[in-house]
Amino acid sequence: RDAAAAARLLADETAGTADALGAKAANTRRSAADDRSRAARDRLRAASDRRAATEERVVSVRERLAAAEDRAQAALDRKVSETDELTGVRRRGPGVTQLRREVDRAHRTSDELMLAFVDVDGLKAVNDSQGHQAGDALLMEVAGALRRCMRSYDVILRYGGDEFVCALPNADHEVAEARFADVSAALTKGPLKGSISVGFAQLHEAETVETLIGRADADLIARRGNP
Repeated sequence: RDAAAAARLLADETAGTADALGAKAANTRRSAADDRSRAARDRLRAASDRRAATEERVVSVRERLAAAEDRAQAALDRKVSETDELTGVRRRGPGVTQLRREVDRAHRTSDELMLAFVDVDGLKAVNDSQGHQAGDALLMEVAGALRRCMRSYDVILRYGGDEFVCALPNADHEVAEARFADVSAALTKGPLKGSISVGFAQLHEAETVETLIGRADADLIARRGNP
């Protein structure tokens, strides 16, 4: 009887231990399942966050591209507004502003600056005899010769109906004279055989744009009076 009782007790203990182990294993499995579920949710949130970040980057790139296009269009609009429609050089207002910057820079750096006042010879006669379309063609030919013969950083502007003003940074009288000799030579080879008269002025210390232009204009008048 004692042996049977001991056997039953052992069986009960073994069953209890098995039940406990089973319960523990079930808890472990539930815990592992919960961990996997949380990990899956975390992965889903991370993926969602990555998608949101990607969408934000795409939106940011689109906004930057749109801003760049807006800036490019604004720059183009400014360039168009600053350009004389007929000749393609700067209009007087924006051109004088650029001249003022060149004068200020030359004063700061003590560099040379030459200014040329250009008059298209015989434009009125062409307009009167051949019409304004012919006169416009002559102006365009002169402007084209100026653009071809001037350096990329020289300033060219249409100052009046038949007048152009050009600024030549880091140039002296000799360089300026040679440059406009090239312009005249180019015009003689053109279809309209146009010609120009040019006056020069070299920037003086503390001189203003207005005074510089006035001296170049005066030099043009003096040269015409003394061929």
